[in-house]
Amino acid sequence: MEWIIEIPPINLTNFNRLRYWKMMGFRDMTFCTSPCGNKSCFRQLTQEVQEAGKRWWGSEDFPIVTANFKDMCENWKEKEE
Repeated sequence: MEWIIEIPPINLTNFNRLRYWKMMGFRDMTFCTSPCGNKSCFRQLTQEVQEAGKRWWGSEDFPIVTANFKDMCENWKEKEE
């Protein structure tokens, strides 16, 4: 008996989407690493966020997603000295 298995072509768009859906990070969001003066920004990576991540994960190597949003954020402000 001969088995014939047909494999559909891979759609890379769907593959990439699946890869990102499986990624786990603290609070399921991306935090900003840019030094910003906007203290009310919800993406700001603060000491409080880092401490909460450590408590949530149980160690300092908790999964967290970060990016620099300076050039694409309309609420970014210069840090005041």
